[in-house]
Amino acid sequence: MPDNFSIEESINRLSLTLREKPGKEFPEHLELTKRRFFEDTEALRALASFLYRHDRFEDAIAGANHGLSVAPLHPVLHFHAARAYSITGNTVMSLVHDAIAAALLPDDPYIQFHFACAQLCLGEFEQGWKRYAWFYAIPEFRNRVRCC
Repeated sequence: MPDNFSIEESINRLSLTLREKPGKEFPEHLELTKRRFFEDTEALRALASFLYRHDRFEDAIAGANHGLSVAPLHPVLHFHAARAYSITGNTVMSLVHDAIAAALLPDDPYIQFHFACAQLCLGEFEQGWKRYAWFYAIPEFRNRVRCC
C-alpha cells in the first residue's frame, strides 16, 4: 500500500481484503494503515469505526485505545472503545469510556444512551434509568421501540 493513500483509500483496501483475503492480507494492511496514520486521531477514529462495523472488536479496541494515547480526550474514540468493550463483554471498561465520552459530549443522545445501558448492566439503576429516560424524552426518539 503506497504511503500517500488517504484514510478513506486505506479503509476501502481493508474492506476489500477483509472480504477476499482476511487471513493473511487483512492483518498486514491493518498494520500498515495503523503505522501510516499513527498520530492522526481522525483517521484512527475512522479506522476504529470501520473495525467495529465489521465485527473486528478487539482490533477496534486496540485502534481506539491507540488513538486515545494520542488524544486522551477525544470523545468519539472513547465512544468507539466503549461500544467495542461492551460487545466483547467487558462492561466495566465500556462504562469507563462511556463516562468520559458522556462528560465530553453531554448532549449527544447516542453516547448518553450507550452510557445508560452500561450503567443499567452494572446495576447503577438510579443514574442509568435517568439517562435512559432523558434519551426517550428527546422528540425524535420518543416514538422508537423501547427495550425496557
